[in-house]
Order: sequence, then C-alpha cells, then structure tokens
Amino acid sequence: MMHNTNDQPLNPLKAQPKRADDFPYYAGNPVAFNGLQWLLIILSLALASYCLMMPWPWAQNGIGVFASAFLFAGIPLFALVMLNGQPWRALFRPLRWRDGAWMIGTAIVNLIVTILIGMLLSHLASVSSNPAMEQIQNQSTQQLEVFFLRTIIQLFGEELISIVPFLGLMTLFSYWGLKRSQSLALAILGTAVWFAVLHLPTYEWRIFQCLLVIGSARIILLIPYLVTKNILVCAGAHIINDWLLFTIFLIGTKYAAVG
Repeated sequence: MMHNTNDQPLNPLKAQPKRADDFPYYAGNPVAFNGLQWLLIILSLALASYCLMMPWPWAQNGIGVFASAFLFAGIPLFALVMLNGQPWRALFRPLRWRDGAWMIGTAIVNLIVTILIGMLLSHLASVSSNPAMEQIQNQSTQQLEVFFLRTIIQLFGEELISIVPFLGLMTLFSYWGLKRSQSLALAILGTAVWFAVLHLPTYEWRIFQCLLVIGSARIILLIPYLVTKNILVCAGAHIINDWLLFTIFLIGTKYAAVG
C-alpha cells in the first residue's frame, strides 16, 4: 500500500521532492542551494532593494527612470543564473487561460481587503499615504505612461524579493525537520513580515500599518504562486492590483477637482 508522505520532514540537501509538482529549490528540484548560496541570494535581494530605494540622480529623468527598476528585478535573477545557470527558469511556467482568472480575481480581492483594512486602521491610528499617489497626482499623460510602464518592471521585482525568500524559508524550515505544512505556513508568515518591513521607509516607519496592510496584501498576492508555482501569475495579479488602485485614485482626484 502506498502512503502519502507529502507532510513529512524533508532534508532538501539530501532528498528529492516528494511531489512531481512542488515548489522549486527547497526540496532539491531542480537544484538544492546550500547555506552559502542562499546567503548570496539574500544579499542580492538586499542589493536590489538598495538600488531601487536610493534617489540616484541618473534615475530621475529620461530612460534613467527605468534603470533602478531594471536593477531591482535584474540583480536577483542574475544571482540565480550565476549560481546555477538554468535553474532560474524554475520560477517561471507557461501561462494558461485560467492563470488570467487567478490574476484578476486575486487583484480584486486584494484591493477590497487592502482598502477595508486601511479604512479600519485609519480610525484607530494615524496612517501614511502611498507616496506614489502624490507622485502621479499632477503628472502629464506622458509622465503617467512612463510611470505605469515602470511599475511593470518594479512590481515583478517585488515578486522576486518575495517569492525567493519564501522558497528560502521553505528550505530552512524543512532542513530543520519541520513538516511540509508547517514549513509552508511559517514561510508564508515570514514572507509577509519581510515584505512589510521592506515598506517601512515608504510609509514613514509606521510598523502597524505595514504589518497589517502590506503584510495582509502580501499573503493574498502569494496565493496565486502557491497554486500555480508560477511567479508570472502573482506578478500579473500585483500589477493589475496596483494599476486599479492608481486608476481609481486618478479618477477620484479629477472628479474632485471638477466638483
């Protein structure tokens, strides 16, 4: 009789994945990164975040506005390529029609939940607005086009600095001997906290706002990856979510100005 062993402890450095369709890296598929390699990957994520957040003079105008976003998304991918070549492709899968439904559905759910949590939090404590809203409020049509195009690259980078640590945490917890379900739950929670902490400078170091709003959004946006194992799906959901948010804000601002 065959037994279901999907929820057993797993040493990713010694064992092969127990599922044909499992998350990459943490269980040795297509490769198992060792501790030093994971450290280098995390350092690449930190460098990528630094490149994005620094107000580089050359990144303020023209084609330069895309440079920091490309570095943000490119550095982690480059690190994966340098460490093991082809296995970086394990983050990607072909897109299917139902993946589009996951993108749209996740974006709408996340938008609703984020707005509701933000409204509730605003009644309990002071909150900071998203600086991007102030940035686009008085921009020209051409500037808005550049802004929206840039967000495609940046938001894909945000998925990289979320999904890769998620897989790293899965690896760590599995190596410690935790069951798959335990590793998964802790990796989701850890990723949400990590993503919230990265947004602290953006929201004036308001930790509760980041943990509740950004952390909950991260968990929701992680769901498409948990289902599809395809970073393109959660990136698509993230892009649709933010574009909807920016569009609603712009429409509301113009309506208020006319009124």
